[in-house]
Amino acid sequence: MLRILHQVGPDAPVSAYLEHQGWPEAVRAAREAHVRLALADGEDPDTPRAPSTCSVS
Repeated sequence: MLRILHQVGPDAPVSAYLEHQGWPEAVRAAREAHVRLALADGEDPDTPRAPSTCSVS
């Protein structure tokens, strides 16, 4: 993702990211990382989690 960001620029339209030749690989790598992290936490990677909040007093 960072490589694509540096190549297209932070202010580029979304289409520039989606059309980038490296986008499919970036999505695949992000999915693999998500699955590994979820499984390491004992969670099902395909079950959505409710957002957690952090309250500060």
